[in-house]
Amino acid sequence: MFGYNSTSELQNKSTRYFLITDELVDGFKRRFYSTLKSLTVYTADIEVIIKDGTKFWIVVSGKFIDINISADLQLGVIWSVMDITERENNESRLLEMSRRDCLTNAFNRRYF
Repeated sequence: MFGYNSTSELQNKSTRYFLITDELVDGFKRRFYSTLKSLTVYTADIEVIIKDGTKFWIVVSGKFIDINISADLQLGVIWSVMDITERENNESRLLEMSRRDCLTNAFNRRYF
């Protein structure tokens, strides 16, 4: 999914390596850390960068599996990642279609 040939290429890479901006990294860590600490599952849609520099959308979920380990984004967490690029593209296209008149391409009242 991320364009790497083996897991060894990803070893010792932080989440900053995949996220587009430092603000996303800070927000990601803050939201996931507090949620994981409360032993619940947190899910978010995030735009990431793959090996060749292409951006795409994923939904990422994480859950602590061992409450005896202190909250850490690297250890004791099961992560699930799914590519949702097509869904995000369709949602953007539908939003744009709902805001513009199909004949004149002018913004409609939904936009305002």
